[in-house]
Amino acid sequence: MESNLTALMGWIGIYGPVALASIGSAIGCTIAGKAACGAVLEVDGGYGRYIGLSVLPSSSSSMAS
Repeated sequence: MESNLTALMGWIGIYGPVALASIGSAIGCTIAGKAACGAVLEVDGGYGRYIGLSVLPSSSSSMAS
């Protein structure tokens, strides 16, 4: 029984941080994308900068794993 608990805790330790980082990254991309959409509506040019800024939170999941 103790062996099963140890194995379960090991799997949680492996996949937990990756899953939480992915969820946080998805939330961050959503917030940044909404902000970029609002900024694009207010300006006449420079749309590429907003697209680049909206995907920056996705780099956090690759750093965590």
